[in-house]
Amino acid sequence: MSAWASLPQIYWMIKLLILIFLTIFLIKHSATLLISPMFLYQDDFVAYWSAARLLLTGGNPYDPSQVLRIEREEAGVPWTEPLMFWNPPWIIFILLPFGILNYQFSRVIWFIMHIFAIATSVYGLWKIYGGSRKNILLAWLFAFFFVPTLVMIRYGQSAILVLLSLTGFIYFARYQRWSLAGVSLILATVKPHLVYLVLGWIVLYIIRNRIWSLGVTWIGPIIGITALFAWRYPALFTEFFRVHIERSPAYLATFTIGAWLRMHIDPNNNFIQFIPTLIAVLSFLLTEAIFKTKRNPYYHIQRLTLISLLTTPFGWLHDQVISLIIIIPAFLRSFNLITNVLLITAYFLMNILMIFAVEQTRYAWIIAILILLYLISKIK
Repeated sequence: MSAWASLPQIYWMIKLLILIFLTIFLIKHSATLLISPMFLYQDDFVAYWSAARLLLTGGNPYDPSQVLRIEREEAGVPWTEPLMFWNPPWIIFILLPFGILNYQFSRVIWFIMHIFAIATSVYGLWKIYGGSRKNILLAWLFAFFFVPTLVMIRYGQSAILVLLSLTGFIYFARYQRWSLAGVSLILATVKPHLVYLVLGWIVLYIIRNRIWSLGVTWIGPIIGITALFAWRYPALFTEFFRVHIERSPAYLATFTIGAWLRMHIDPNNNFIQFIPTLIAVLSFLLTEAIFKTKRNPYYHIQRLTLISLLTTPFGWLHDQVISLIIIIPAFLRSFNLITNVLLITAYFLMNILMIFAVEQTRYAWIIAILILLYLISKIK
């Protein structure tokens, strides 16, 4: 073999060594930052870790006093109020490996996992919607400098798992590989309220087209985990509903139009916060009753995700990382100077507004920019 023929292998080895070096560098320096008192003062991952830790040690992940104790004693957070775990009980099963490890090590792994999840999701969306591999760096730049992405990484939130889930579902649904599409959807239930119309549409699609393999591989594992937890921890689901009634996140002023309406009409009337959700659900059911759409769900994910994010009863800035499913395809639809300028302007305007809007409810109307980006993504 000539020296020239071995060059590709040499380049591959160099790339591998660079990747290993960067990974070690990232782990070393992120570990120091992620366990510092300044960082722990505002870190949401501790809620996920404490829920898994409590369940493994026979505790109640939905008991505020137990949550506060383990967050202070084992995670070292300085606050006096517990940061609660609001997610469905079956999600704890996914988090159990983190609960086995100590908080500091788990936090570093969670951070690195976020980086890879974002990179994988964006790469998948870029390829699904026809992006060139040579331009993937541009897509990653737009994704990693998107303010909700940065906030999500900073706080250790879990919305990226929903984006990863939807990306996998779109990919497999496009090729009608329904069993794998169902498995991909499991992570979307980490925060089902953010994509509730997407999940509802898929349920109707399964029933209407009798694609049972999609339902079995999606709902089946969730039912199995739920049954296991109900047998092993009988009070777990009762506690889940109790904490949502007594300490529901719907009481907070969050990044939603519903919360904005409640704060401006009657802050004490929580029902107002659910009005946009009810309108969206009724409109969705009426539309489906009339048109009985049977087209592959791959074609509807963006629209239903946008409406879900627009009308969800509660959510925060970091949850808007899911909107990358709208933003990434929009960048692939820029055909001329006018659409390019419009797209870039909308993207930077949205980021600037997110940076300078201090109150959560000030973010709600930014969804209008997402609607614009969605319309751009649909230009033929």
